[in-house]
Amino acid sequence: MFYTYSVGRLLAPFFALGLVFFFTRKRWRGIVLTWAVFGLTLLPFAVFTLRHPGALSERFKHVTFVKPEHTRAQIVGRFVQNYAKNFSPRSWLVSGDPEPRHHLPGMGSLLIGVVILALLGIVVALVRHRSEAWWQFVLYGFAVSPIPASLTLDHFHTLRLVAIPVFLIVLTVPAIECLLSENGEWRKARRATLTVLVLAILLQGAVFQWRFRVSLPRVDAFDSYYQELLATALRRSERPIYLLDKTPAAYVYAFWYATLHNVNVNNFRRASVNEPIPHGALVISHELPCTNCEIIVERGQFRVYVQK
Repeated sequence: MFYTYSVGRLLAPFFALGLVFFFTRKRWRGIVLTWAVFGLTLLPFAVFTLRHPGALSERFKHVTFVKPEHTRAQIVGRFVQNYAKNFSPRSWLVSGDPEPRHHLPGMGSLLIGVVILALLGIVVALVRHRSEAWWQFVLYGFAVSPIPASLTLDHFHTLRLVAIPVFLIVLTVPAIECLLSENGEWRKARRATLTVLVLAILLQGAVFQWRFRVSLPRVDAFDSYYQELLATALRRSERPIYLLDKTPAAYVYAFWYATLHNVNVNNFRRASVNEPIPHGALVISHELPCTNCEIIVERGQFRVYVQK
C-alpha cells in the first residue's frame, strides 16, 4: 500500500499503528516483529528520499490545501470540513465522484444495500463486539481511511477514498450474521430484511453493469486515444515526428508506446511551444491548437497534423 499510491504513504502507517489493538502480553512480540518488518520494507523509500530530497512530496504540494500562508486554525477547519464531506451519503449513494474518469455519472459510488448492511454492522460491532480487537481495528481503519483524502483540495476524490468501501464490505459481516441468527425474536422479519437487501444489491449492481457497457466513452484523460494517433503518425513517411505538448511530460506517451512496439525513439523529436515547426513536418500535439496546418486525425486532447 505504501508504494502503490500516494495516499498509501499515510494510510499504511495508520493501519500499522492500528495493530496496537491486538497488543497483548502473549502477542506483543508478533506485533513488534510486524512493525520491524514493515520498517525494513520502507528502507528503499528512505534511501530514495535522501538521494532526491523533495521529489516524492512534490505531487502533494500541488494537491493539498496545507500552505505556509494558512494558519493552523484554517488548516484544521478545512480538514474537518473535508473529512465530514468524505462521508457524505449524497456523494456516495446519489451523485458519485464528480470526476468522470473515476466514475459513471448519474449513479452513486456505492450500492445502497451494502451501505445499509454496513451501517447495521457498525451498530452490531459497537454493541456486541466492542471488546474484540479485530472489530476495534476495523472500526479504527474505517475512521482513519478518509484522512489522506481530507488533506487534499479535491472534493470527494474516490481514488483517495478507496479504502472506505473495503471496510464497509467487511462491516457487512456482523450485520449478515445478526440477520441470519437463529437466536432472538423476529427471525422471519430479519431473514426477509436480508433477502430484500441482497436483491437490491443485485438489482442495482446489474443496472450499473448495463449502464457502464452501453454508455458512451466517459472521459478524455491521460493517454486516451494516444495509441491510435501514434499508429497513424508512424504509418506516414515524415521523420522525425515532432512532439509538441502543453505539459512537459506528455512526450513520454510516444516514448512508452514506441518502446513497447520496438519502434526506435529516434523517430521522435521533442519541440517546445516557442520553437517554430519546419514546413512539412509531422506533429503529434497535446492540448495545443495548430495554425496553418493540415489535420490528419484528431481525438480528444491529441491531434496529428502536418505543418504548412
